[in-house]
Amino acid sequence: MTKKYLSFFLILFSLCSFAQNKQIDSLKKLNQTLPEDTNTVLRIFKIAEITFKKDLAPDTVLIAILRSSIPIAQKLNYNKGLLDVYLKIAFYARYSGNYSINHQYLDKAFDICVKTKNKNGLFNVYNSKGSAFYGQGNYAGAAENYFKALKIAEELKDDSKIASANNGLGNLYVDQKDCQKSVFYHHTALMLRLKLNDTLRISHSYLNLGNCYLTCRNFDSAMYYFSKALQIQIIKNNKVGQAYSYNNIGEIFFMKNLFSSALDYYKRGKKLLENSLDMSEITSNLACIGKAHLKLKNYDSALKYFNEAKVLAERSGQLQHLQTVYSGLTEIYESKNDFKTALYNNKLFQTVKDSINGKESAKKIASIEYNNQIAQSKKIQELEDEKTKILHEAQLKKQKNIIYSILAGLIILAVFLVYVYRNYKEKEKVNKIIRAQKREVEDKNQIIEEKQKEILDSIHYAKRIQTALITSEMYIDRALNKLMR
Repeated sequence: MTKKYLSFFLILFSLCSFAQNKQIDSLKKLNQTLPEDTNTVLRIFKIAEITFKKDLAPDTVLIAILRSSIPIAQKLNYNKGLLDVYLKIAFYARYSGNYSINHQYLDKAFDICVKTKNKNGLFNVYNSKGSAFYGQGNYAGAAENYFKALKIAEELKDDSKIASANNGLGNLYVDQKDCQKSVFYHHTALMLRLKLNDTLRISHSYLNLGNCYLTCRNFDSAMYYFSKALQIQIIKNNKVGQAYSYNNIGEIFFMKNLFSSALDYYKRGKKLLENSLDMSEITSNLACIGKAHLKLKNYDSALKYFNEAKVLAERSGQLQHLQTVYSGLTEIYESKNDFKTALYNNKLFQTVKDSINGKESAKKIASIEYNNQIAQSKKIQELEDEKTKILHEAQLKKQKNIIYSILAGLIILAVFLVYVYRNYKEKEKVNKIIRAQKREVEDKNQIIEEKQKEILDSIHYAKRIQTALITSEMYIDRALNKLMR
């Protein structure tokens, strides 16, 4: 049954004119011939991804393709695959403005994450829910989910996820006209993405920062960031991203009351969105073109574009775009003196405006933010306490090390002193022996000298006797000689 179901949707590919793509063709053949396993699910994901990237089919076909993998994943008890398919369906549904399906599948994904204790999955669920509520103009719901996503991202210490949650919060505060907070969150996201060298998402942060400055009417800074984003999008050949940049640059000219220039940029964006499935951006672009025509008093053209935007916005429940549309329609019908229709559209405008900017919603956002700040403060305090504890322990350890070092030094000094003392005693003992020997030698030398003196004295005495005797002999000899003569 599953294979028949899968084959049915694969036939839809051919009807949608993308069966010519060789990669999709090969994936289809593999799924028809190979047994059902986790790879079957992954190949279906790949088919949907290629189809989405090439804008080859509407969201209903994409969702149908992905749904065909659900029975396989369930049969295999492949929770990871099941979670991925729910998140992908939710993404494609939100991308096309189908928020009902989006929330339905995010709830399914949430159940799996709780069951499997998957924190990464929970982050994706909360972040996606934040984006969905934001798209619907439910800012309180968006804030609650973005803050939950941010908390999980920080627990995971995942810079990419932290940047994504900050990005969502930044967008939320742009629409709340809170320039300071929106710049803070978007700048935080940008710094993390620059650190990660995530080029495409860096361009998204540039766009978002441009929107922050546009809201603050800092047109030079807004143009700077929009232009930087556009450069990256052109290099990456991202048509939707380029369209978004052109639309935002058009907003700068619109806010400067240069409506013809604004219209020119809006039209550039529209051309790039011709084959796109991004309903939110298409709706925004149509509404922008409508309001530019309205300012230029091209009422029929304005009415045409506003009505096109209205159909898409009402279908998907995009309140921000509906607010622009109803405001524009009110002005058009007033110019045509159709006050009844103008009043009807004005009531719709006020209803949407109250829904977006209602006091209760603002209070809830403030409450959510306050609670988050308390949680953050508590976390910071815990970290500070932990830091103090670590520093205290480090100080104690340092003191112990100092004491141990001093004791070791004293022990070494004591050993050294003992060694020196022993050496001193040994030397003293040797010196005593040497002195004794020296005295002995000196005594012997003295005795020898005395003996030597006695000998010399004896020799000298004998010599004197001999000399005396020799003198007498000489005298006798002379006397004899005389007698003989």
